[in-house]
Amino acid sequence: MKFSAFLFTLGALSSFTLNAQTCAVDLVEFGSVIDTFYAQVDQNGRCRDALRECARVRQQMGAGTNLTCQVASVVNPPAPQPPRRDVFMPMPSATIMVGEQVMEDYNTRTIQRVQAISANRYLLDDGQWYSASYINKLKHSLNGIQLGEDVMEDYNTRSFLYVKAIADNLFLLSDDQWYSTQYVNRLERSLNGFVVGERVLEDYNTRSFATIEAISDGLFFLSDGQWYSPQYINKIVNSLNGISIGQEVMEDYNTRTIQRVVEIADNLFLLEDGQWYSPQYVSRLEQSYNGFYVGQTVTETYNTMSIRRIVAISDGLFLLDDGQWYSSQYINRVIR
Repeated sequence: MKFSAFLFTLGALSSFTLNAQTCAVDLVEFGSVIDTFYAQVDQNGRCRDALRECARVRQQMGAGTNLTCQVASVVNPPAPQPPRRDVFMPMPSATIMVGEQVMEDYNTRTIQRVQAISANRYLLDDGQWYSASYINKLKHSLNGIQLGEDVMEDYNTRSFLYVKAIADNLFLLSDDQWYSTQYVNRLERSLNGFVVGERVLEDYNTRSFATIEAISDGLFFLSDGQWYSPQYINKIVNSLNGISIGQEVMEDYNTRTIQRVVEIADNLFLLEDGQWYSPQYVSRLEQSYNGFYVGQTVTETYNTMSIRRIVAISDGLFLLDDGQWYSSQYINRVIR
């Protein structure tokens, strides 16, 4: 919280009684709260003192169209909290003042404190005087990204960092490097119907399963530690072509074995043998076909004219208890 608001809060809190009703006014920039002011509700039910203090600070900061004071009623104001992270906070003034931290961009783009001001020149911590053109005021936000916010930088390593300072249309990230806006990306909660924390299938390398840990710059960061474009991220679904996860099916690409469906994604079935199959090679198990039914005793006429029992029916074929599949022309009813 900025110093002026902090001092005002202490003064306001000292006048509260246990039964006093309090209110709050937020100073908002680009839809984000950058400061909060507290006061007692006056006799007309208004948050007048907090509104007045917010308006004063807003005026000091330039009173531009991006700054608004919005009433947010509360009963018990929270205790002042320090910044969430090690960040460089701007002072609540439109002008640069002695004692304020700024970014100089003549030499090293370092954050320094203003020691003195004279003739539109600034003496900084390094003992040098700088003209106003090399002194940049710190900001709370830029391009909708807030001070202290987690972001992804894609200039070097696509690493996750947080914003330590904003000045001169640049971001100082927690790796202590400055980045232009094109290399600093917001972290999103969702993209293309996928959300952070969702388990998905990636089909760029191994068709392996992973969890989405972050979304940024139109990319997905998965739990395997790699970034993927949306074309390689597939939803896991519960059913496909009327076949559901956990259901037994017959695969007829290799061995015509009966297997259970483990996963379904990318219009493919993962079966118990660890292989993916397209729908054309995965067939439902049926209870009956051509008047025959599972469990029925029949005669097979292809090999041994033996009496067998139907174990499974799928894709117009019958699996008998000898472990072989037969077409209907070799299956005959047993009449007793």
